[in-house]
Amino acid sequence: MSRSPYLVNRAFRTFAVSTILAVMATSLGVVVNGMIVGNMMGSAELSAVNLVSPLIQLYNALTALVCVGGATLCAVLVGKGKEGETGRVFAICMALTLAMSIALTALGAASPGSVASFLCSDEDLLPLVTDYTRVALLGSAAYLFLPGLAMFARVDGSPRSATFALAGANIISPLLCIVLVHEGAGITGASAAVVIGYSIGTVALIARFFRTRSTTLFRPEKGGAIHIPALLSLGAPVALASAMMVVKMLCMNGMTLHYLGASGMATMAVAMNVLMLASMLIGGTCQTVQPIGGTLYGSGDVEGISMLTRLVSKVLLVSLGAIVAVVMLVPGVFCVMFGVTEGDLLASSEDALRMFAPCILLYGVNYAMMILFQVLGHRHVAIVISVLQPLFVIATAAVLAPVDGDLIWPSFWIGEAVMLAGTALISVAMRRRDESLQGFLLGRKPEIPTLAVSVKGDLTDLEESMDAMAAFMESCGIERTRVEKARLCCEELASNISSHGLGSDPDRWMDLVVRGGDEPSVLIRDDGPLFNPMTFDGEGIGLQIARGMCGSMAYSRAMGQNNVRFTFRDGRSRKPPSDRP
Repeated sequence: MSRSPYLVNRAFRTFAVSTILAVMATSLGVVVNGMIVGNMMGSAELSAVNLVSPLIQLYNALTALVCVGGATLCAVLVGKGKEGETGRVFAICMALTLAMSIALTALGAASPGSVASFLCSDEDLLPLVTDYTRVALLGSAAYLFLPGLAMFARVDGSPRSATFALAGANIISPLLCIVLVHEGAGITGASAAVVIGYSIGTVALIARFFRTRSTTLFRPEKGGAIHIPALLSLGAPVALASAMMVVKMLCMNGMTLHYLGASGMATMAVAMNVLMLASMLIGGTCQTVQPIGGTLYGSGDVEGISMLTRLVSKVLLVSLGAIVAVVMLVPGVFCVMFGVTEGDLLASSEDALRMFAPCILLYGVNYAMMILFQVLGHRHVAIVISVLQPLFVIATAAVLAPVDGDLIWPSFWIGEAVMLAGTALISVAMRRRDESLQGFLLGRKPEIPTLAVSVKGDLTDLEESMDAMAAFMESCGIERTRVEKARLCCEELASNISSHGLGSDPDRWMDLVVRGGDEPSVLIRDDGPLFNPMTFDGEGIGLQIARGMCGSMAYSRAMGQNNVRFTFRDGRSRKPPSDRP
């Protein structure tokens, strides 16, 4: 019985846009600010904005640690049928985000100069960096809450709300930046424009959570502290990657100022902004994997994770390859975009970008592997990648830059290539140690026997799917009477979903994930509109009979898809199935 990638692809397409926008929320404002500041104020101000980018990257790390981890945990809980815990996770994540915002705001009010001095060693640029940093610290709540709330809105099945809030913030910020810089507010106005735009987006999302009464996942509840270790563990790889990016930016900025001077710093600003533009696609695509992969992992759907992996690989290789080609062919376009137009500086920057460009593709591959290792349960490997990836780049530059300052630029992709080779060696070593691990990403079969099949929306292949399900359950030692009850329940639910959720459309599919173990269960997933088949029975009593045959039955709406799970307690026979007829 074949498995259709329809639902996995549909979930990815649905949530990729809003996730990319979520990443843009903490990156695009700085990039567009760099464009506006570079063109309206000059290369010194552009360098100052780039020098503050490690602080913005730190915000990314904090958001990832708490909210990416929390949203991924919620997806895993939904996949396991524990939707009742998601409200507690949401509440504790918001409390932690508020605490971090208060601490950062206090730092901005008390000592922005010390933070600016840490970011910048150039006395001429320090006043500009201080002005930008002060506002960014005072407005830290907007930087943290906007992408964090967007992550939970997506898991709750409301990607449009996240998209509108994030898009609005990233439209308001540059427009306001132009106005404030034109009116003489300088670099302080440029920083304030981002904070104001993100604040408006944050208020819009907060209103959404108060306004929406139908949400099944995020009604805040007490008792979420028990989930802190789990959510921090899930968020740690992405958070560490963002934190180490801060270290990489600081070190590379310092070496650039030392070996190439102020002109080199302007070139570095262009290179980092180009990487940040690509990182929006990289981070957004990979963070889409986390909640979708978490839901698939929680339900034991290993085949679904494989489908997701292939899709993500194709998207990143094609899109990042195109970006690298454009940067290699027309680097001057990006230089002019950020206000680097002087003759000699423009020529040297073009050469530098060509040497830097391959790093974009290699960085994306390494980052994607980190996320996929995390989803597949190999968090220690993900953490190793998140820590070593920037350190290899820094170490390469530290060796090559003293020889020739311009070797800083190829150091980026050489370090990424070393990381890729190191990951390959780790994968080989782990497969030799544990024969149950398979493939480069070390996939492992679920401990509980699991079968996943797809059924067309018009149910033309329902009989074949039910035969496959019954054969699988019997092979797991589940007694025949329980198997027949599971079959009847599936047929009844599939009929309701087909008629009232999918409109009997043969081009749409529903997935059935069947798990054995001590408490056999069946999960039916579809991408129809909000529709709870448990509450619809038409003129018959089919669902009443189905509920009577189940040990439990539950419905949830997550990732834009309907999920119905039912279990059969005491569903295993005391004796294993016999080979005799």
